[in-house]
Amino acid sequence: MDEFAQIVNVLGKSDSSASFHLLEENFGEANQVYDAVHLKQRYYYFPKHGFDLFYQINAASFTRCSFHFATKSVVAGNCKPFAGALPFSIRLCDCEDDVVLKIGVQPYRRGDNPTSIFATTIAIFSVLPYEYYFSFNRDGITLLSVVKR
Repeated sequence: MDEFAQIVNVLGKSDSSASFHLLEENFGEANQVYDAVHLKQRYYYFPKHGFDLFYQINAASFTRCSFHFATKSVVAGNCKPFAGALPFSIRLCDCEDDVVLKIGVQPYRRGDNPTSIFATTIAIFSVLPYEYYFSFNRDGITLLSVVKR
């Protein structure tokens, strides 16, 4: 299983699952874990590998993973960009139109944020069982978040 698939595979599973333990064996334990107890959420951050996991305490499962490429944390040097292969043969230099062609569906939601250098456009694609949240700037993809539906 490739890195991307292994990370996405923990979605819907608990932090005590075999899938998460295998992920920790392959990537090491999360360098930083943030508890937002009042929100019943926990973030597992793997800055050496360019991804993080969002854990919903009430649901006892991971609900989102994010892959960092040219985010604020990467640019500041606090996080390395994710280096694994992306699904659908997507490349970091791809624009929204390229992603549409490769995924084969139009985004069901999109928005513009012209004042941000990190994400001038956001497009959300639904390809079950996942939703893919792409953030783009003029150079390509800056962040990809995946949610299991």
